[in-house]
Amino acid sequence: MARLTTIMNTPGTLLELAERAALQGPLGDFEPQRGAPAAPRGGFAASVPWEWLSTRALTVGTAGAGGNTAASTTPIINIATSLRGFSVVMDAGATVVDAGAGVSQIAVVATAPSASWVAENAADTASEPVFSAPVALTPCSLRVTAVASRALLRQSPVAEHGLRTELLQAVGRAIDAAVLGAGGVGAEPVGLAGTTGRIQQSGTSLTFATVCDVERQVLATGARVERLRYITDPATRELLMTRERAAGSLHIIEADKIGAIPVGYSNDGPAAAMFLGDWSGIVVAFYGPRPTVVVNPFRYATSGFIEFTIHTEVGVGIPRPGAFAHFASVT
Repeated sequence: MARLTTIMNTPGTLLELAERAALQGPLGDFEPQRGAPAAPRGGFAASVPWEWLSTRALTVGTAGAGGNTAASTTPIINIATSLRGFSVVMDAGATVVDAGAGVSQIAVVATAPSASWVAENAADTASEPVFSAPVALTPCSLRVTAVASRALLRQSPVAEHGLRTELLQAVGRAIDAAVLGAGGVGAEPVGLAGTTGRIQQSGTSLTFATVCDVERQVLATGARVERLRYITDPATRELLMTRERAAGSLHIIEADKIGAIPVGYSNDGPAAAMFLGDWSGIVVAFYGPRPTVVVNPFRYATSGFIEFTIHTEVGVGIPRPGAFAHFASVT
């Protein structure tokens, strides 16, 4: 009697994932992780790699004109790079970690050890780092749901790419809002605008002299100027692109830089605000390397739609808030 073997290969598209779920077939590499949230009634949960979710479609051109140098899809490697292009905070270099179970903590060095020059065969003076209270990372649940037409996903690879992009953009915007905003309301993480100890500066009638003074304060914390980046909203960008540093001089924002420091933009932070710092000092912790995608092919079955939900747990930590500046109410 012939032996039947089930091949657990990876689904290639969101539609294939949904169809396997509907038929209760094997999901292969996308089986739910241990401890993943249960799918609602009528749905199926799968743990997908971020790089699978963020696979970008490329248009392959004519052979002999560079077309054969690109594959039809290019995987993105990890969480940080998967969300790059969807989150200004990720683009600015936020530190992304895969946290363990429970509430994680970040060690904070209050007094750093110092180096010393010594003569040959001479002993150095030992110095020990002094640690202050650690920063707790509390996992907060982040979900985004989208509904797409089964027929459209089957007919158009562009729709498949567009659906993945929209899901990731929603995740990226939520992370920007969590990191930049005050947070702490309901289940949202506490962000930079709500963290005590940051450098606070009124932005009323903001002048270039005030900007330079705040830069000095940030650099005095030990930050390197080449690692600094401003983040503000588009309306503040417009304002500072038309405000001169001095009469007849350049504007405060020129070529999307303030002086030598690049400026990034987000619609998801506080309005009329601007932040400055080395964004690698922001820790964004994902609890588990994979998000859970809940596929519900039955809820809108009579309409021909499929519901997709991304579910992940995220924590935000700011070990050294004093190395960040917050300009509030920029006018």
